[in-house]
Amino acid sequence: MTGVCSRPEIMEVMYIFNQVLTALKILVPIILIITSMYSFFKATLSSNDNTKEVVSLLITKIIVAAFIFFIPTIVNSIMLLVDKDSDYNKCFSSATKANIAKAYELYAKDALERAEDTKKKNDYENAKFYVSKLEDGSVKSNYEKRLKSVDKAIKDAIKNTEQSAAAKLNVYGYSSGGSATATPGQVLSSEPDPAAALNYWQGRGLVNTSNFIFPKDQATGLPLGAWPKNYASIPTRLSSYTTYGGGTFIFPVTPANGKYSGSYNHTSIDIMSVFGTPIYSPVDGTLMYSEWGHTVNKGSDETAYTVSIRLSNPTVVGGKNINIMFLTHMCGIVYRCSSGHCNRHISKGDLIGFVGNASGSAASVGWAPHLHMTFYDTSYSNALYTPAVEALYGISAGTSKVAGG
Repeated sequence: MTGVCSRPEIMEVMYIFNQVLTALKILVPIILIITSMYSFFKATLSSNDNTKEVVSLLITKIIVAAFIFFIPTIVNSIMLLVDKDSDYNKCFSSATKANIAKAYELYAKDALERAEDTKKKNDYENAKFYVSKLEDGSVKSNYEKRLKSVDKAIKDAIKNTEQSAAAKLNVYGYSSGGSATATPGQVLSSEPDPAAALNYWQGRGLVNTSNFIFPKDQATGLPLGAWPKNYASIPTRLSSYTTYGGGTFIFPVTPANGKYSGSYNHTSIDIMSVFGTPIYSPVDGTLMYSEWGHTVNKGSDETAYTVSIRLSNPTVVGGKNINIMFLTHMCGIVYRCSSGHCNRHISKGDLIGFVGNASGSAASVGWAPHLHMTFYDTSYSNALYTPAVEALYGISAGTSKVAGG
């Protein structure tokens, strides 16, 4: 009993079909014979001389009844001639009540173990369906208790992810502003006060620092950069999105004026956006790090917070097997963890940071606020260039986009 024949739903259909066929091959001939005999006796009692016709009709009906009775046998014989190991015959022979019950128990066990492992809603619903079909009361009761635990875990996870950033920050220490100032052109070897870069860019008319706060990570006490004051109204997860690359990627941020302005040909793309615009994870994966630095530019006028993500499902794009994504020039991040110490799973559409700025070099005039996003293979050495990424998302200068679009 393998393949499609092992599925209990298919076995149930075959069982019902078999029962109906068995009933028909018995009832239809009986009905034909009874009606024919009735017609025959009626004809013999009648004065009309049509006995030969009635007898002929009776014989025809008996032949038809016999043929109907033997149809299953005839079909089976033909199938055996075509294929001695016919799955058709195996499917019908295995479709018994006992085998169906065993199949449902096997599928319920596998589905429940998967739901307990993934804690995903669709896996839970799948397990719930198979458990509902169980006939063994003790097994069913045990599985239903385990299902309740899975359901609770899923609801708790949903509740946690639906909490706003504001709720998460209630226990964080943060300042409402910052007076630190940046020294343009100064190359830094350690993380600066996140207020310094914002004050620098405010002087260039790109940001109003009074619209930002500066939270700290609860576990480490380290800065999370600059967050918009209206973070409470920002979704921590996108409710819907469009995927690209076979379902692997989504667009991470809404460009300035909603339109992608194009990018010069370098590693991946720059998405020009407004300071503090929410950035959402483009993929399902694991954070490799989420912290300040890790860019070529390390000036005091930087807002160079960076997130690196290892993809859960590596995907071929532009002829390269993409395993890692790198997003930088953020003014703030949601999670704080260093390389080698990160093990946080994130999903497509999870809030991971906010758009910031970075100067062209530590001593030059800065670019407009933007998100730099790079696609890499197994290391940080072989990156996709702008045309391949634009082709992936189907974008060019002037293309309208939104986060998750």
